[in-house]
Amino acid sequence: MRLLASILAALVLFSCTEPIDINLNNDENLRLVVDAEIDNLLESDTIFLSVTSNFFDQSGPVPASGATVKITNDDGDFLFQEINGSGRYISPANFKGAEGQNHVLNISYEGKSYTGSCFLNPPIKIDTLTSRRLGPDDFFNPDEVEIGISLQDPPGVRNYYWFIDFVNGKNEYEDLFEYGALFNDEIINGSYLDNIEYGTFDLKEGDTLRIELRTITKKVEEILIGLASESFRGGIFDSPPSNVPSNINNGALGIFVAYSRETKSIIIDK
Repeated sequence: MRLLASILAALVLFSCTEPIDINLNNDENLRLVVDAEIDNLLESDTIFLSVTSNFFDQSGPVPASGATVKITNDDGDFLFQEINGSGRYISPANFKGAEGQNHVLNISYEGKSYTGSCFLNPPIKIDTLTSRRLGPDDFFNPDEVEIGISLQDPPGVRNYYWFIDFVNGKNEYEDLFEYGALFNDEIINGSYLDNIEYGTFDLKEGDTLRIELRTITKKVEEILIGLASESFRGGIFDSPPSNVPSNINNGALGIFVAYSRETKSIIIDK
């Protein structure tokens, strides 16, 4: 979610009726921005820390270098190391998110401490993906490919899904924001989703579609929906932006996300 800092920087308050006092985010009230994701795979996880820029500074996010970044779960403490003063902090080689455990993120930066926590839910398997080329009899999106997905929703607990899709390795959302599709099982808890429509795509024969299913928490869903909503504000007739949601304390902006990740791919054959 590297676009998080850009979304936060874009939330500008407009008024065309009367003068108002606006906090221009000067050097005295800059805030830490946390962009942190971990998952259940033994792969490198990156936490990006930046500082909100001065209102009149158009150079973009300023890396927060020199912080101490640590994640703690039932297995111990894991210290992340910064890469060359970039504000990017990389997990140790032996770290992966632990399914069924709470994870606590601790950050120490310029004399202040920040904390966030997130529970990592178990993964949910995608059983199958199917494809169907739409034709002239299909009212919407003729000539595109409809993708169906099948999976078992675990019964007895509320499940929250974050889907990300990749076409030939490219995340179609990365030019806007990487939220993908959010879904929960409030209505269908415990049901088997048998080849339900996932979406339609402009795909050619031989293209590969990969769907990544991330199991998240209700809090993360709420934050992602809030960030997505704020990213579409900005018109002169829009209402003032509400507080940008976050699960990091002590006045920091941003998000700490822990999720399990499962993927399934399909090659379009016609």
